[in-house]
Amino acid sequence: MDTASPEKKVPEMIGEAMKLLPQPATPADIVRWITKQYPGVHESTIRAQITACCVNMPSRVNFAPNDHPRIAQDPSEDILYRLDFGQYVTYDACEHGVWEIAEFGGELIVRQVEPSSPMAEQEEASSLTRQAAPADQEGTLPHRAPPATQAAPPVKQATAPGGAQAEGGTMITESHKPATESYLRDIIKSNLGMLEEGMKLFTDSQGASGVDYQTPLGRIDLLVTDARDNLVLVELEEGSGDGGLIGNLCAQLGWVQENLAGNRKVRSIILTSGPSEQLKYAARAVPGVELMHYEFKFEIKPVK
Repeated sequence: MDTASPEKKVPEMIGEAMKLLPQPATPADIVRWITKQYPGVHESTIRAQITACCVNMPSRVNFAPNDHPRIAQDPSEDILYRLDFGQYVTYDACEHGVWEIAEFGGELIVRQVEPSSPMAEQEEASSLTRQAAPADQEGTLPHRAPPATQAAPPVKQATAPGGAQAEGGTMITESHKPATESYLRDIIKSNLGMLEEGMKLFTDSQGASGVDYQTPLGRIDLLVTDARDNLVLVELEEGSGDGGLIGNLCAQLGWVQENLAGNRKVRSIILTSGPSEQLKYAARAVPGVELMHYEFKFEIKPVK
């Protein structure tokens, strides 16, 4: 069995694994392959580098060499592409489009600058359908009707006391979930003080950031420290959530307590757009779990 070479970097190991593993591959597949071939490499380091090497992963900007604007064209660093259902394939600009790390609004973001070809998109969609859909008795894929079109939710217009329209323009307020969980995560990451004063992103001994923090039990949306340097797991829910979320969260709390916290306390915050009754009761029954609600607002005013 090979041992880890000091000259070989983890991204190179990931590229080597992807050449030999069936694709798409999961992070667990990649971790198993590397730890078998290179026993000296820590699992958390591999998982962190999977994020760093994935061209369409928003949180890759938290890792070097992604801390400055650049086009994703370095074969030694831009290795993976994440599919919609959370599995990974080897990145190919012709198939997956050209991606970049760009500066926007004073922060680094990940975005696609050149789409993939229509033929490549059709081939990828066909591949995903073959993997995700079960075959019928004759071995052919079952027919699926196209999803029904959903009407957009009505916009609520705020009014001044007495029912008159608010002076100075129309205030539109609507509680809704953001387009993606990553959008919500990026907002919270940049405004941790909205949760609590003194909160900061956690960074482990391997340099992995607390954004999309990978553990053997799954991903933690945000891992932060509070004003007393205790650890806080922030779980982001686009919808109302359910009681089953608490069980997964408790497992993550236990893992963080045993592997990262040391003598520090560990607690969690669940941030949801509107908690279900089931989630409310479950959260009340578990010490160290706090439930919080978020709401998006925007205002439209005439230009003066």
